Amino acid sequence: MGTPADRRVRPASRSTRRGALVGRGDPYAQARQVFENLRRCLASAGAGFDDVVKLTY
Repeated sequence: MGTPADRRVRPASRSTRRGALVGRGDPYAQARQVFENLRRCLASAGAGFDDVVKLTY
């Protein structure tokens, strides 16, 4: 059974909502920002990390 396209959340970014790169030269800071962006996107869709089916990095 497929997932409707409107239920998919596909964020990908190391930047803030304003477009500023976070942690230039600091992969740890960039990874934290990616997961914060992902958490925010999931929350806006009424979901959380427990609802994630696949994470590709």
